[in-house]
Amino acid sequence: MILFLMSLFFSCVQGKKELEPTVAAFEKEVYDFGVIPFGQDVPIEIKFSNKGENILKIKNVKTSCGCTVPKLTKTEVTTGNEAVVNIMVKPTRRGKFTSSVYVFYNGADSPKRIRIKGEIDYLDLLETE
Repeated sequence: MILFLMSLFFSCVQGKKELEPTVAAFEKEVYDFGVIPFGQDVPIEIKFSNKGENILKIKNVKTSCGCTVPKLTKTEVTTGNEAVVNIMVKPTRRGKFTSSVYVFYNGADSPKRIRIKGEIDYLDLLETE
């Protein structure tokens, strides 16, 4: 019985370490694509690394609009390692745009906001007339 209680205690302590806050370092916080041709999808790799002592657990990735579609490469990142959130920007309107990607994880500054901006070209309208 004592061995059972001790193993239960140690498994809880080990499990707790994974849930403790850690530090994520994002390569960039703003992605500016300038002028993009209308109808051209734009792939983005949001790179980040775990700079903390605990496992970095990505809980969710949300976007501010339907024109940005996230895909997570992995949900856990060990200390010193990197991961990527792949985003596909699918422009639906011409003109300037801004979008945000929110990465939720076990860090003190979660969620992390990454901004994406650019301008969808009007020139193809002039060329067809």
